[in-house]
Amino acid sequence: MNTSMSVHSGTIGLLRSFYRSIFQRISVAAAAVTCALAALGWPTSDALAQERCDWPAFEKPCQVPGGVYRALAPSGPGPHRTVVYLYGSTGHSREITEAAFFQQIVDQFDYALIVPAAKDVNYRGGTRDTGWSLRHGQKTRDEVSFLKAVLQDAEERFSIDRENILFMGQSRGGFLIWELACHNPELGSAWAVHAGGYLGPLPERCKQPVKFLHTHGTEDRIVRYSGMRDVSGDTDMVSVNSALAMLQRTNDCDPRSEAPDGRIGPFTRYEYRGCDQDGALQLM
Repeated sequence: MNTSMSVHSGTIGLLRSFYRSIFQRISVAAAAVTCALAALGWPTSDALAQERCDWPAFEKPCQVPGGVYRALAPSGPGPHRTVVYLYGSTGHSREITEAAFFQQIVDQFDYALIVPAAKDVNYRGGTRDTGWSLRHGQKTRDEVSFLKAVLQDAEERFSIDRENILFMGQSRGGFLIWELACHNPELGSAWAVHAGGYLGPLPERCKQPVKFLHTHGTEDRIVRYSGMRDVSGDTDMVSVNSALAMLQRTNDCDPRSEAPDGRIGPFTRYEYRGCDQDGALQLM
């Protein structure tokens, strides 16, 4: 957690080197989850040998009931550990699969990368652009059914390992990650959010313990750490601390365990101790 972060989009550059180093420690089957998030850039190497849907992927993505997704996968036979990335509002899957950093997830860490495509939604002020359908607010698609179709197709097409899937999301994609981790945890093995939050009334506990990492700037003015009103329709986002307390109960973590657990550059890490063996919880 960085108390000096004040610009939502500006955190991306600061996070690049941090997430590149921490991604080396990702293991979705491990007791603690780590995550990767980085700036968009252009490919730096012509040596990529990944499989894509009807190469090149950005021209003709994979189609499933409800929508499309793009993918990069290692060249080996699999099954491949997998990152599913849900981008923020107005994002596009083509930008992610073209990004040099995200290609490194495949090249250097031997993960498959799956990038589902969001449908258009209406935003305040009359604009319309890409965005995920959330539990509260306008519905353009059943995202859970869509993501299940994506995972099934990617398992058959790219030999992804359904037992080792890390879901990552930023901003509006992070809102959806919170919902999935709490209400549909069977979809993934671990969850990572940057600058997102939980929308709507908090349950006392989520469905089951989860491995979860949340990163956020406490001075973010777009997705406020302290919570926001009327984020999706008239649905509020609770404070990050309140949402983490819910996961702390879900994971049966020691309620006295929240304490700084070291720093990486400008980031302070908080790790919750004594959690259920199937759960892990960290904040940065």
